Amino acid sequence: LEELYTPFLNKPMKVEDYKVLEQETAATLLKHYHKVFGGDEKVTGKSFLMLHALEQSIMRLFAVEKKQIQKGNILTILELEQVFEYPLMIEGVGQVFLKGKIDRIDRYNGVLRIIDYKSGKVDPAKLRISDWDVFKGDTKRLPLFQILLYSYVNKAILETEQTLVAGIISFKNMEAYVLPFGIKPEGKSKIVTELNLEILSSFEKMLIGLIQEIFDVSKPFTSLEE
Repeated sequence: LEELYTPFLNKPMKVEDYKVLEQETAATLLKHYHKVFGGDEKVTGKSFLMLHALEQSIMRLFAVEKKQIQKGNILTILELEQVFEYPLMIEGVGQVFLKGKIDRIDRYNGVLRIIDYKSGKVDPAKLRISDWDVFKGDTKRLPLFQILLYSYVNKAILETEQTLVAGIISFKNMEAYVLPFGIKPEGKSKIVTELNLEILSSFEKMLIGLIQEIFDVSKPFTSLEE
């Protein structure tokens, strides 16, 4: 996806752009398959089925986005595979570095979005919270933790952007397109999907507590049952 989208960076996507993307998908997939696995030019068996399934998943993404643009929505892809290394000073631990790679940052109808791709199914309910304790021991919250971390290390964006949204594109739930983070503030009935510095500050407190717990030698590591 990084290679396919790169020629279209920083300019609004057009319907005809997706015709080019669709035409190049199979060859691009095959090239990256051989880069990882090598082998003969012709792919057969389970590998062929895997590549076909991946191609269909990507095609569904393109179809959904093309439909959004046909409806008059404006999509501009700004960053792909953005690498970050974010220093964070933790009391009792010292300086740690948060490192990762963000799949995609785009702008949709003027709203900046931080997006992570997931090949598996993601439960939209697991992307919504009412308090920060929900992360404790819940492995199905990991995709949410991931996009919040990506947003946190990019919080400086909020100095110039009025709105920031974090979400998941799940290839097993493509009809929904982007599944957004949502929080229900205490005493409120409406779910807020837009990030702000207050939300990211609350995430930071939770993150620091988690890192302190990881470095606490009096607390043993335990496995989480799925």
